[in-house]
Amino acid sequence: MSFIDNLLETQHDSENPRLFEKAVTEAFRQLVEQAVHKGGSNEPDVLLDISEYKIVIDTKTTKEKVISEGYINFDALERYKEDYEADLVAVVAVGFSRGNVRDTAEKRGVVLIETEAICKTLENHIFYPYKPQHIYEMMFGRGRTVITPEDIEPSTKNLKGEIKIIEQVLSGLKRLHRANIDSLHLICRYVGLNVEKEEIEKALIFLSSPPLDIVKKEEETYSLTIDFDEILKRLALLHEALPTLKPISKSEKLGPNVYRKKLTFSDVKHKFINVSTRVRSLFPEPDVDFTIESNGKTYTVSFDKYDRIFSGMSKWYNDHPTVKEGDTILLERLRENVYRLTLE
Repeated sequence: MSFIDNLLETQHDSENPRLFEKAVTEAFRQLVEQAVHKGGSNEPDVLLDISEYKIVIDTKTTKEKVISEGYINFDALERYKEDYEADLVAVVAVGFSRGNVRDTAEKRGVVLIETEAICKTLENHIFYPYKPQHIYEMMFGRGRTVITPEDIEPSTKNLKGEIKIIEQVLSGLKRLHRANIDSLHLICRYVGLNVEKEEIEKALIFLSSPPLDIVKKEEETYSLTIDFDEILKRLALLHEALPTLKPISKSEKLGPNVYRKKLTFSDVKHKFINVSTRVRSLFPEPDVDFTIESNGKTYTVSFDKYDRIFSGMSKWYNDHPTVKEGDTILLERLRENVYRLTLE
């Protein structure tokens, strides 16, 4: 299961909130220098270190689409901030109702982060990594009370400096045909770019790696692999194509009609299947009966309003008594309102 799918599924698992705590911790570990899971009585859920800032995070699960003020113990958050000498406090949840919870958070200086905002950050980060400082500024450093997906900037926004270096490296290789890092460093300095040799080497590695492969290294010198006009064509094609691309989840890799997931503690205990909101459109609306085929048997089931296949699923679980938390299932849409369920 991807970090994104894990966030989206566990945010509604109120019976086992530690799963969401861990999912948020793992997500931030992909983004920042340090993310530590704490949890437990009188403890925050997650501690972050981002660009010399300490941030305390509390996570909240709910079966609803938003949480209200009653979910958050603002006094406890203030205590966590003092105990850990943190610079900021934040709460992560599926969403936040309008009114009191937002007003109180603003007065107390607490940042409210929607889960989908973290998901979008992860998507961008996979495409091109954020710098930790950019993560801090975007989520915590601009005085916003609520962080939504609309507040998440592209990870490529602050790349003007890197782009200028790449521009001069390509220009230098075009003129000299072959050059070492020292020569390219001099070219950059000549046009007023105050850069380090390590930054030039990083640009050369980027240009020599897939999908570009337009620079090659021979001993200590570098040269272009193809004609410069062809390079411009490749870059133009990539520029047109990239906005249409997005990271592919494991479910999507299996095909557009297949959903893959690991069963959670709550799934097995309560005999339902909680479906990620990202693939919810693959299935019928709540309270609409549909058929699941599994091991030669058929089961009539339906969704509840919390994106769970609930009604009718207990029969499947009863027929598969060895199913446990952590088992992986595949749900494949065969035709309208008919699905195949298999265990991997």
